[in-house]
Amino acid sequence: AAEGKRTRDSLPVVRRSLLPPRHDLVVAMPDRPNQIGAVTQALGAAGVNIKDIEVLAVREEGGALRLGLESAGDVARAAELLRAAGYEVRGRG
Repeated sequence: AAEGKRTRDSLPVVRRSLLPPRHDLVVAMPDRPNQIGAVTQALGAAGVNIKDIEVLAVREEGGALRLGLESAGDVARAAELLRAAGYEVRGRG
């Protein structure tokens, strides 16, 4: 038991500040065909690079899409584009 504790204590601790910042945008998705495609196409056409994508909380009335973007500026730009297209969004730059 003491040896295990020494081993655990010797492992480096990864602090949250060492992780790269996340620039996320969450988009509410209506339950209609091609919604993911419409969102990704609109952002790609505007030059916004999607680094990560995750489908969240799929329900009969719809769900949500989490987009990991390159920068806080991309989050603001994407949010503006998608709101103008009628999507409900919330971002974290």
